[in-house]
Amino acid sequence: MPKDGLHLRVDGETLVLEATAAAIGPDGMELVYGEAQCPAYRRQFTLSRELDTARIEAQLRDGVLRLTIPKAEEARPRRIEVQVG
Repeated sequence: MPKDGLHLRVDGETLVLEATAAAIGPDGMELVYGEAQCPAYRRQFTLSRELDTARIEAQLRDGVLRLTIPKAEEARPRRIEVQVG
């Protein structure tokens, strides 16, 4: 998957991923059969309100997209110190 064919966006609480795959082969060769029937696709995911969508990171390596979506600070567990007296 080339980077220019991949589009990510957050719309409210929804993460939208749209992509267009291209069958790339050696020059002069024609693709006769391919696994992908439809090269364009769209997926959307509803995100938890506990996630910090402003800090989403996306990394594309060897055709694999990796998203890192951290929890919001207020949603992270925290230790509460007990006072005596």
